[in-house]
Amino acid sequence: QEDYIRALQAGQAWSWSTARPTGLCDTAPGITRSMIMLIGAYAAISKELGMPLCFPGTAGNYTALYQCTEATQLAKATVWMATEPRCANQDFNVTNGDVFRWSELWPKFAAYFGMEAGPVRTIDLAQCMADKGPVWDRVAAKHGLRPQPLERVALWSYARHLWTPHWDIVSSMTKARLFGFHDTVDSEAMFFRMFDHFRAERVLP
Repeated sequence: QEDYIRALQAGQAWSWSTARPTGLCDTAPGITRSMIMLIGAYAAISKELGMPLCFPGTAGNYTALYQCTEATQLAKATVWMATEPRCANQDFNVTNGDVFRWSELWPKFAAYFGMEAGPVRTIDLAQCMADKGPVWDRVAAKHGLRPQPLERVALWSYARHLWTPHWDIVSSMTKARLFGFHDTVDSEAMFFRMFDHFRAERVLP
């Protein structure tokens, strides 16, 4: 698509800009391709089954560097690209601006949900959650959550994309900063702010 736009723009009066986020995180309702909902629903089901919060990805992924992009960060960057003349016909990585390892955050997630942190337990969540609909219904009833079927809570196959790669995933924000975009987001604080939001909205227990 970007190659198409580049070719189409040649010699034209209009310009384009491209934003490249990593690990987009959002609190908008109904977005199943969300790592926030994956983590929260997986934790709730594990807790209901009396299990610790095990990391479901690979061991390499657990210790690799990773980045996220909060949806509001992407929105701000998009407005900036559309209104800053120097951004014409340029592409920019857009991340929160920090890095983390799941090994640093996962125990904190477990504490937040009132669980023990378990070891890495590599599983295919799409298969594991295929028969957990009744468990989720039980969780929803117990905590007074908004009723919705498990398949609409999270896209479990998305976990393969998030937690399978065993290498660092780091996108440099240097170009965006050199062009004038300096907004940053604390990713760890973002996760807990979003968990709080979904709890307040009675989406997660």
